[in-house]
Amino acid sequence: MIQNASIVDSSKDVALVAFLKVLANQKDICNAIKLHADIMQCDLHTQNAFIGSALVGVYTKCNVLAKAQQVFDELPSPNIVTWNTLMTGFARHGYSQKVFRCFEQIRVKGILPDDVTFLCILKACGNLKAIAKGTEIHNEIVEQGWLRKSTTLGSALVDMYGKCGALTKAQEVFDGLPIHNVISWTGLINAYVQHGHGWNALACFESMQDKGVSPNSFTFACILKACGEIRAIENGKRIHEEIVRKGLLGKDMVLATALVDMYSKCDALERAQLVFCEISVRDVGLWNALITGYSDNGYAEQALIIFEQMKGEGISPDAVTYAAALRACGILRASEKGRGIHDDIMVRWDWKINNAVGLALVDMYAKCGLLLKAQQVVDELPFQDVASWNVIISGYYQLGHYEDALQYFEKMKSHGLSPDTVTFACLLKVYGRLGAVKEGEGLYSQILEKGLLKEYNVLGSALVDMFAKFGAFARAEEVFYKLPVRDVVSWTALIAGYSLYGYNEEAIDCYEKMKQDGSSPDDVTFACVLKACGSIGAFEKGEEVHAEIAREGLLGKFCLIGNALVDMYAKCGALARAQEVFDKLPIQDKVCWTALIAGFCQHGYFRKALHLFNRMKEKALSPDALTLTCILKACGSLGATEKGKMYFESMASMYGIPPQLEHYTCMVVLFGKMGYFNNAFEMTNNMAAPHVVWPTLLSVCQKRGNEKLGFLVFEHAICSDGCSHHIVSFPSLHK
Repeated sequence: MIQNASIVDSSKDVALVAFLKVLANQKDICNAIKLHADIMQCDLHTQNAFIGSALVGVYTKCNVLAKAQQVFDELPSPNIVTWNTLMTGFARHGYSQKVFRCFEQIRVKGILPDDVTFLCILKACGNLKAIAKGTEIHNEIVEQGWLRKSTTLGSALVDMYGKCGALTKAQEVFDGLPIHNVISWTGLINAYVQHGHGWNALACFESMQDKGVSPNSFTFACILKACGEIRAIENGKRIHEEIVRKGLLGKDMVLATALVDMYSKCDALERAQLVFCEISVRDVGLWNALITGYSDNGYAEQALIIFEQMKGEGISPDAVTYAAALRACGILRASEKGRGIHDDIMVRWDWKINNAVGLALVDMYAKCGLLLKAQQVVDELPFQDVASWNVIISGYYQLGHYEDALQYFEKMKSHGLSPDTVTFACLLKVYGRLGAVKEGEGLYSQILEKGLLKEYNVLGSALVDMFAKFGAFARAEEVFYKLPVRDVVSWTALIAGYSLYGYNEEAIDCYEKMKQDGSSPDDVTFACVLKACGSIGAFEKGEEVHAEIAREGLLGKFCLIGNALVDMYAKCGALARAQEVFDKLPIQDKVCWTALIAGFCQHGYFRKALHLFNRMKEKALSPDALTLTCILKACGSLGATEKGKMYFESMASMYGIPPQLEHYTCMVVLFGKMGYFNNAFEMTNNMAAPHVVWPTLLSVCQKRGNEKLGFLVFEHAICSDGCSHHIVSFPSLHK
């Protein structure tokens, strides 16, 4: 226990502050909590501003931000140093909106910001891509002459503009700096890296070295990230060698972590593992990099194995470790493993003191479809914020429960929480899926009124996506071309919209413009443009895209791309190529099986389609509605009536798929072709909405010359609502 008498003099206050800083640097939360209890008994944190500020610093460094806020709120008159400590904590852990609120409160209270304050707000502007606010702060910094006093602020401005995607502005600020030190160079390099201009980053890195500025560990880490993003493994290897020559690898875990990450992104997991094994003393960050590397490359099971190895070697997982392991569980939909990690977290330490772990738990349960469990975790969080609700809302959206997503949005508001940019972005996606034009337009108006579109690129991309899903391409393009930064997300939203509505040539043209603009396509972009190629039979263009995917090293990494390639080649009639791609896929799910079956069926290879369907069943894969449509068409073309009846009648019982219009249509065609007109008539007449199939049966009767049944069908058809307008196409039945 701390006694009052022993800490009255200022020297002991200084010693206490120093000790708190040690605990903060060591992230020793347990001893910090004990010491905090003693300080509270003596009421020292309210008597001495430095002690209060140090306590806030301990909790912010340990990412216990709810506790930091609580201590801060107890202080009678926080000065700018204490405000900066809280803001730095929020900024460090990504709570940028809270940094904004702190900054506004400082203004209201009339406290003058200093360089640290400006550094925090610039970081928050960068994180939120709030370029308008960042420009405002930039002007204020210039007016107050801070750029002449602080080289760090100049570098922070470069970093802020870079994160906002305003690379020209970042370069302009950099060029205007009186001194180009390693920090400003690194900020510029990082700016190019963050927005996918990896080759520009490498060129900048070489210029920096030519001018005699030596890279520091963070510079190396940034450029390694660039190499990873552009799959420039040879450049990465050379930088690896330079790091080794300088003797930095064994001394700096950040570099080891960056190397593991770079090799992982280049799909060189063996090299990543080799770097990992070369480090004799491994910290939790290095373990985290390897776990994340395996998880991001689709090896979520291996990620969880390494997670267990890490614990077996006595390394205590931190928030990042648990978040990565829970993410792997979410990818695998491994809810039981996720529950086990949840239990492990509860045994080892109180997860409720760390919102990041809480959010990872919410996200894992949401991805596993356990949304009630996710909500339970949210309810238990001591520091409920918009981010936790966003995960729930996003979870319902991902599972296709769009109405539930809207209901949880209303619940979030009832808890007194205002939507942020992520909430708005998710709502725009929901409205796009629901086709809720009126609601989407209303939300667009709100975003414009709040001036958010200029500051947050993620909202612009979501708006483009929503309007494209509505088919309102004039509005989508209007928003798109007003965006301060057109990234891969916004380009892909436009391409996907064109493809969805059959504007396939426009989708391909947009894809070409995207590449000319310097944006690198991702797996979703490639899937959309391949769909467009397949729809119009653009075989040669599809081959070009295939070659680009291969150059990027993406083949076999994303099921979405593999499936899209099979589908494209199949639709173009290049069935041998489709089969070749299919056979090389590491994972053959029902989507790629169906694409291949549909391709053979479309081009008249019906026996091959049935053969593939049997192989698919042997793999214990259940068909979907589209697969069964293809199979029924194949049976109809081959005259396999009994087989077709068997598949049709077993749809609901065996596969849980109620017959839909296209399945009834296939059966009517099958029965009619084989002369089973009574079966065709009975099936049509017993449907809930027979008027949609009468025209098909009329066509069958006409083709097979069964005029007697044709007149009977005609009489039923003209009595059916909504059917008479189809009859004009059957003139022989009007005699």
